[in-house]
Amino acid sequence: MSLTRTVVGILAQDDHPYLADRCQVQGGKDLVWGWVDGVVGALVGHKGLQLGPVGFGKLVPQDRVPFRLRHDYGPYPHGVAEFIEINDPDDSQRHWRLQADFLESSWTCIWGRGCQGILDEPAEALGQGCCSLGAEMFDQDEARLTSAMAAMLDPDRFQFYAEASSGGIFSDDKASNTRVVEGACIFLNRPGFAGGPGCALHHAAVDQDESPTDWKPSVCWQLPIKIDWELDQAGMETATLRQWARKDWGSGGTGMAWICTEEAVAYVGERPVIESLADELGALLGPELYRQVRVELAGRAKPEPGATS
Repeated sequence: MSLTRTVVGILAQDDHPYLADRCQVQGGKDLVWGWVDGVVGALVGHKGLQLGPVGFGKLVPQDRVPFRLRHDYGPYPHGVAEFIEINDPDDSQRHWRLQADFLESSWTCIWGRGCQGILDEPAEALGQGCCSLGAEMFDQDEARLTSAMAAMLDPDRFQFYAEASSGGIFSDDKASNTRVVEGACIFLNRPGFAGGPGCALHHAAVDQDESPTDWKPSVCWQLPIKIDWELDQAGMETATLRQWARKDWGSGGTGMAWICTEEAVAYVGERPVIESLADELGALLGPELYRQVRVELAGRAKPEPGATS
């Protein structure tokens, strides 16, 4: 049998019966793999028929989330997740794993060009993209920086300038999240706004010929890149850089109608991610490691078209 995905995941033992009609399963109580309707994938136990693939590698119990089968059996439409490994040139105690297939893929942000947003139902016309929830601050330093950047915004380019001036940009005194105004982040200019739709902070960065990574909250400019950090007993840190997945949205991710990294329609970029997200990846990795990753990807053997694993 030719397998299109070779993935492992978690399945609760009491959920096995729900798979009988459509899927063959191998493995034990905690670690299983299988194929559903001929497609191989990781399986996660949750509420019976709401079973489906959620990612790669062994998952911890808190990662168990429902995944609706209608989402094409997984968040990697371009194929099997493949990683390259590189030691950090600036830190001898850090090792990197990077999802090569995504970095080589043609994923691109299609906000305003078919993006359905992250609400319960597809809502392209709203133009909210992934801004419906507001932006969570990384820490207080980032909150202060975001506040400072907001103070420099031109009211002609910031639709909710008056709201920000009167009520601030944060949802509470802790400054942990930007305000949601009329259903989306306060910084999101809506379709039809004369100053231009989209993130007001992003517009300001472009207007100043600067990188949006210097203006926007980190959670905003890092999407769709996710880094998982793991520290072993010897003090060695492993950083796994991969594409954002449904489970990364937490419990709210299960009800989102659309996640761009799962949808083939978003894989239409003219350049690979390693180039199109050069600013973002450079900020995350540092210039030397980013250069090494590009060299490693350039020398990586590519599978023959139509080949299966």
